[in-house]
Amino acid sequence: MDRNPIKVLLIEDNPGDARLFREFLAQGSAADFEVIHTDRLSTGLERLTARDIDVILLDLGLPDSQGLDTFTQVHTQAMNTPIVVVTALDDENLALKAVHAGAQDYLTKGQVNSILLSRAIHYAIERKRMEDEVKRQSEELAVLYVIATAVSQSLDLGVILDTALKETLKALNADGGVISLFDKAGQTFTPVAHQNISKEVIQEIAGFKLGEGLFGRVAKTVQPLVVSDLGADPRSILPASRNAGLNSYASVPIESRGKSIGVMTLVSHSKDLFGQDNIRLLGAIGNRIGVAVENARLYEQSQTRRSHLEILQRVNASLRSMLPLSQVLEMIVESTGEAFECIGSLILVPDATDEQLILGAVSGRKFINAIRKVTKAGVDVFRLPISVGENPINRAYRTGEIHITSGAPEQVIIGVEPVINPKMAKGIARVMGAKLAVCVSLLAGDEVAGVLVAIFPRETLTEDERIMLLGLADQAGIAIENARMFDRVRSGREWLRALARRVLTAQEDERRRLSHELHDESGQALTALKITLEMIRDDLPDHVHDLRQRVDEAVALTDTTIEGIRLLSRALRPPALDALGLNPTLEAYCQEFDGRAQLTIDYIGAELPTLSDEVNITFYRLLQEALTNVVKHAQADRVRVTLDYDGEAVSLSVEDNGRGFRLGADATRPTESMGIGILGMRERLQAVGGMLEIESQPGKGARLVSRIPLKEVFLESR
Repeated sequence: MDRNPIKVLLIEDNPGDARLFREFLAQGSAADFEVIHTDRLSTGLERLTARDIDVILLDLGLPDSQGLDTFTQVHTQAMNTPIVVVTALDDENLALKAVHAGAQDYLTKGQVNSILLSRAIHYAIERKRMEDEVKRQSEELAVLYVIATAVSQSLDLGVILDTALKETLKALNADGGVISLFDKAGQTFTPVAHQNISKEVIQEIAGFKLGEGLFGRVAKTVQPLVVSDLGADPRSILPASRNAGLNSYASVPIESRGKSIGVMTLVSHSKDLFGQDNIRLLGAIGNRIGVAVENARLYEQSQTRRSHLEILQRVNASLRSMLPLSQVLEMIVESTGEAFECIGSLILVPDATDEQLILGAVSGRKFINAIRKVTKAGVDVFRLPISVGENPINRAYRTGEIHITSGAPEQVIIGVEPVINPKMAKGIARVMGAKLAVCVSLLAGDEVAGVLVAIFPRETLTEDERIMLLGLADQAGIAIENARMFDRVRSGREWLRALARRVLTAQEDERRRLSHELHDESGQALTALKITLEMIRDDLPDHVHDLRQRVDEAVALTDTTIEGIRLLSRALRPPALDALGLNPTLEAYCQEFDGRAQLTIDYIGAELPTLSDEVNITFYRLLQEALTNVVKHAQADRVRVTLDYDGEAVSLSVEDNGRGFRLGADATRPTESMGIGILGMRERLQAVGGMLEIESQPGKGARLVSRIPLKEVFLESR
């Protein structure tokens, strides 16, 4: 196969030596070398301006230049061209100086032959190529180090992308740039970071779909793209970019886990700014940004899930506190607005006739004001006849399913009384900026007891958000079911106990679910984050000690968070209670509490029959609350915990050596000084037919004794 000859510039004033070198090179393949001869340094330097020479054979003794200065002048003129010195000066010191100055080889004329000369030329070209490659890689690593250092200092996605784009523009001398991320739900690109790009251009590229426009094609093909003259390229469909005088264009995909998640684009007013080396560097930067985006998203996702779990726990606590139904529903709609930044959230429940849904609770100033502005009436008279069949609220109420209305959120208020017609509904949606409405049925037992409605300023709902909404709807359903049960059991004590037991069971089921979700979802997300950080650390060069230390600190922080989530998960529902039983679980909890608090706990256990889950969890929660009260109020340094079984009942006593308190006339009845914790203990015990006794005197500590008679229902077969 034909190949281009190697262009050799021979700068040699001796005609005989020049002819000999030509013959040496011709003894190989005639097509291998093309020799261009000049006998003066000045003419050689002039010939080098053409920048088409592959290698230079240089004599150091020329009529117009002598010694190492000859090499220096040629090397300065052709920094990127390999130079082989061929001279009559057999001077080892001079040879070392020439090599140190940048010569690829130093040959003495009397020792040169055809094979040696040909080999020296090939070796020189290859060594120079390798030097250039090492230099290029070093420069790229330096840029990547700067960007990796910058993006590792934050887990905030906006900060990461702004910093990465700023450093990339600086490294490549580009005039402006933009990073766009792909929105899976909307199947469009959203500019999330930009530098020196006009608002008109940003508005033009916002909403581009996969394959649309230049960077849309880059994301679809997952291949980089360079345009030397943007204004003349027919693929460019952005008038604003042409008007802005942008010429050079480079775009690379941002990848994570093998998938394109966005595009980074750089532009310049100069033409032909970006070359193939730039594309390789941009590709590496895009990969680093992809990892940083994935880390930030994992962190953001874990933080969101943690926030959602805290909200669910707060709502769960309201159920435990036996607040009135209206207050619980109000808390749920407020929590919905807090969790999702909704425009408005409301709960509708059937009236006594079951012919219309009425407002049970509402939250969201923009929603309330929009209703008032358009209808001239307040939301307190908001009601929806169940006969309005096309309304998504009624569909959710009838089917017991979730209904999501995207693009036409006004449908949820069409048919509402005072009468809201379609035109008025569109006006309300426009005023409050609504784009999405979600209607979730509230299940109280096996019945639909109402509908939770959330109105959003965006068009999509993530799966995590959907699960959270269902969780809040479950809480609302439990609250409504509790209220109904209270109404049914108001006439009898046993019915009241049954209700309390169901409430506690529902709470514990929810705790178990929250515990599993916290462990399985957030724990796995944080573990993935830790592994990713460790991989980044391991990939860093050895000399970047400061960056390694910061990554190590991030790994340590992740470990601490994982441990915190593990403790929170175990506090929600201790796995040992199901696996080992009550006695070992209480003993382990005392040991753990002893280690966390400045308190010495002596635990005395007992052999127990296999107890029901209700009894187990009741004693466990009682011990939790009792030890917490000791730490908060007793000022004690020692506690004695005793679990006992006398064949008829199981009892648990908690005795401290703290400051004690004064009891009322009836120690079995609660007083204001005992606080909500004691009341909660008593309610738990009453739910399973137990009782609580309190003994205390000021300055002599306190003793709480809980006792549950073991009926057959509280025992399980082994």
